[in-house]
Parts: sequence; C-alpha cells; structure tokens
Amino acid sequence: MDKSQSDDDLVAIPRLAAEVGVSPRVLRYWEEQGLISPTREHGKLRYSPRDRAIARLTKRLLDTGMGVEGIRVLKELSEREIRRAWQYEDESNLTELALRLLYQSKAFRE
Repeated sequence: MDKSQSDDDLVAIPRLAAEVGVSPRVLRYWEEQGLISPTREHGKLRYSPRDRAIARLTKRLLDTGMGVEGIRVLKELSEREIRRAWQYEDESNLTELALRLLYQSKAFRE
C-alpha cells in the first residue's frame, strides 16, 4: 500500500458496491476482467480512491451501452499511450494526456 494513502481512503467491496450501484459479484467480475485492481490489506481486498473512480466510470460506460471488452480496450490504449509518452520523455504529450484526463475526470464528476 502507498504510504501516502491512509486506511480511511480504502473501502471494502460492500461499500464500493453500494457507492457504484452494483453487486459485489459485479465488482469481482470487473476485477477478473482487469478493469479494477484492488489492494490486498491484511488478507482482505480494499479499493482505493482511484479504483472507486474507475468503478464509477465503468458503470457509467456500461450504462451508455459500451461493453466490458470495449472498456478493457479503452483502458489498455490509455495506459499504453501514457507509457509510450513516458518512455520517450515526451513532456508535451504527457502534459496533453494529463490535461485530457483532468478534463475527462472533471466532466465525469459533473
């Protein structure tokens, strides 16, 4: 677990399921599909604020008709794009990606 992350930031699956509006089984399926990746704390799965945001976004995308496979591809492409920019030390591309993510997360919250 990241030292900067307090135990209060991590939630168990029942709480996340209630927040997102899905069953714990659905969250486990999303985990199996690689969409979310909880932290293991004292033998129990816990979800970080990042996992919680991804779970909410996943639910929203599914509600709009996107499938799990489409979401997984979107996630992989985003991660690949960030790794590529980092590898080539393309600061302008990293800045653009960061701004795009910031605006998307702002739009998601609204």
